[in-house]
Amino acid sequence: MTQIGELKEKYLREEIRALRESTIRIMQWGVTLLVSLQTALFFVRQELLTRYLDVHHLTKDSGVRLPIAM
Repeated sequence: MTQIGELKEKYLREEIRALRESTIRIMQWGVTLLVSLQTALFFVRQELLTRYLDVHHLTKDSGVRLPIAM
């Protein structure tokens, strides 16, 4: 292989490595965001259930269901 070919291969490897690292970082932030949203929704639903139980809109055996928009 010529020196120019080796230099091109080196640059391509560096580009691929940088792209891989940035993709992994973006995916990690995405997973973190999804976990945070699911945690927030859990606590919101728990608070709703507690309030509905306090004012007797629900019984202990029932759960809070999200309405399905059609």
